[in-house]
Amino acid sequence: MAEAFNFSVAGLLPTNSSVKTNDPVGNDINKIVEDFAKLLVSEISNQDPDHPQDSTQSATQYSQMLATLGQIKANNAAVQFGQVQVAKDVIGKTVTYTLGKIQDPTTHKLVDDLRTGIVTSADFTLETPSITVAGGTGTIPVADIRQIFTANQITTVPQAAATVGKNVTYKKVAPNPAYVDATTTPNIAPQTIQSFSGMVTSITLASSDGIPRLTITGEPSPIAMTSVVSVNN
Repeated sequence: MAEAFNFSVAGLLPTNSSVKTNDPVGNDINKIVEDFAKLLVSEISNQDPDHPQDSTQSATQYSQMLATLGQIKANNAAVQFGQVQVAKDVIGKTVTYTLGKIQDPTTHKLVDDLRTGIVTSADFTLETPSITVAGGTGTIPVADIRQIFTANQITTVPQAAATVGKNVTYKKVAPNPAYVDATTTPNIAPQTIQSFSGMVTSITLASSDGIPRLTITGEPSPIAMTSVVSVNN
């Protein structure tokens, strides 16, 4: 009796491939498996009857692909676990993150729209681990974090008041001194996050995010306390 082959795509797919899960690293792999299965079906259905394709070779290719995708999924899961750890560890710290791309007015190139703020919470219920930043709107995927400042930041009014008359070191986005123009230095960012120092002359308490602002000598605008990385006596 001749062997009966299942030429339907469903017959080649893992049993759970038709179920869309909340696993962000699984759905793409299921799509790849489905596309590969369709390719196998097409090859088998259109093969030359006089020179049939070796079914063992097809099965081997399919098995190798599943093994490779399994490793990819394991690697992606490790990345996601790392993002969970980052989200947990940055609560109470200052981060610089991007809200997407904006056009640089000088070079007309797309650059990160960088913002800085203190992380108030982490959210693990979304597709990817995300954080909430004081004064921000919505959640920020951990993958959009560009820099994490190592120390917990000074955010209370008494702490802010204690900095008046002292020198502080703080971070802010500023023009990159290594950047010339898009033609001369095409691989150098026009702006980078840099460290500055200055004396605090006063504080401002009225802000929408509740974070005190410092007036620092030489700075045209008040600096949020969340940008301060150290207070020098």
